[in-house]
Amino acid sequence: MGALTGCGTIKPEEAQAMPQPVEQGLPLEKPGSEVAMAVIEVTVADGDGAGMVVVNRQAVGLAPQRVELPVTAHGFLRQPVSVAVRFVATDVTESSFSVEEVLEITDRPPTRLVFSRDDQRARRVFAEVR
Repeated sequence: MGALTGCGTIKPEEAQAMPQPVEQGLPLEKPGSEVAMAVIEVTVADGDGAGMVVVNRQAVGLAPQRVELPVTAHGFLRQPVSVAVRFVATDVTESSFSVEEVLEITDRPPTRLVFSRDDQRARRVFAEVR
């Protein structure tokens, strides 16, 4: 009994006033609230401008594509996301290849991702802040 001295039963009205545990990671949304979305335009800068856009290993269509991703109230991504463009060989002298850009939860989403077939890289473009 000595270790539990002073402990009592919590009344229901006191329990409701106590802070509730919060799931680690993503902030919880209130029921009925809208989740903010960031729109990223995925384009190809050179060549014929075509390539298969792949988001989190799922093909979404030929470039250019508009990709919507959920963001936090502070404008950061809610979860990491992989955006890639798969460039298909145009003849037997070439090989098909992909260029991937991984956006982390600490990243502010760009307004555009511009993929280059020639440079085999992606460039992030951000909206001007005024």
